[in-house]
Amino acid sequence: MLRPRYHGWWVVFCCFVVALYGWGFGFYGLSLYLVALTKAHGWSAATISAAITFYYVAGAFLVMQVGDTIEKRGARVVVLTGVGLMGLGVLGFTVVQQPWHLYIAFLVMIPGWVAMGGGSINTIIAQWFDHRRGLEPGAEWRQLRRALVRAGLRLGNRHLRFCRRLLRRGGRGAGDAVAAGGLRAAAAPSRRT
Repeated sequence: MLRPRYHGWWVVFCCFVVALYGWGFGFYGLSLYLVALTKAHGWSAATISAAITFYYVAGAFLVMQVGDTIEKRGARVVVLTGVGLMGLGVLGFTVVQQPWHLYIAFLVMIPGWVAMGGGSINTIIAQWFDHRRGLEPGAEWRQLRRALVRAGLRLGNRHLRFCRRLLRRGGRGAGDAVAAGGLRAAAAPSRRT
């Protein structure tokens, strides 16, 4: 008789994709947003950086709640909601007209960043490997999981560099199309689990 298929590694792959786009748009992307908003609106870097600081501080308080939220609502709901909010927040940067609009866009983005960040990824993976340690031969598998998540960080950074090049060459439409496709790819694996 065939053993039932263990889906924990598929979850690790999905977390890799979520990390790729979550950190790409929610962590590395902030430097791109700073430069683009400064050029587009002429606002000072200090004004935009204050909104970015608000984003990080508020996000730090929300990260403390993500584990309980995943336990209560489920990982799929939390991550898919986060993907949607992250996308809305990033799209919000395309329509801001006043500096205070940045705070609204960041308020929408904060739960998305938290739902796609390290706290939620660790919680999701721990649910699959905490009770099934016999399927995880040793420390090398833990290192593989960590390496996949770190690779997601690096690829997220490269994806945003690619978007920056598209913005320079093809205008905002090309960069927005690639960014939207990336968020869609991050949401696709979550629907299957």
